[in-house]
Amino acid sequence: MGVQVPSSAPLFNLFWLLMAHILILRTKQNDELTGVMSRAVVDVLNANGHTYDEILVPSIKDLPISLNMLAESLNYEASICVSSVVKNEHEDTKLHYQEVIRCIYDYSTYFGHLVGQCITYHENTKADLDGLFKYAQAVGTSVCELIKTIRDINSMESSRYGGNIKHN
Repeated sequence: MGVQVPSSAPLFNLFWLLMAHILILRTKQNDELTGVMSRAVVDVLNANGHTYDEILVPSIKDLPISLNMLAESLNYEASICVSSVVKNEHEDTKLHYQEVIRCIYDYSTYFGHLVGQCITYHENTKADLDGLFKYAQAVGTSVCELIKTIRDINSMESSRYGGNIKHN
């Protein structure tokens, strides 16, 4: 089933048919949990026709710097961070979790780079895998919908100003 474009469609609308290339940053820590969430995100991206690169980082503390280094390459329209933190893995686990969430939010806001946060915190390793899968699907869906919304807004701005504006 292909997408049909009316012959009267403006040329700039053809750009929106191109799919996004997404960066998935997944932690190796708690691999069973992050693996379930990553599969859910990948399923959503595939269903929406997007391409992706999945890169493993050692722990949640490595997400912000990895995100900064990889997303700066401008090869990605959005990123999704996938991690699962279990209480008492380290003394300051909760602090790391909260700090990483804040750093990723600050990065996304400051640089205008869309970042989905599929990061969970658990009291123990007996997490509800079905619930994690559904949560990750929701994050993936949200990122796909935001990409479409951002493209729609950019399209309206470009046509409003004569199409002479370039957007990232």
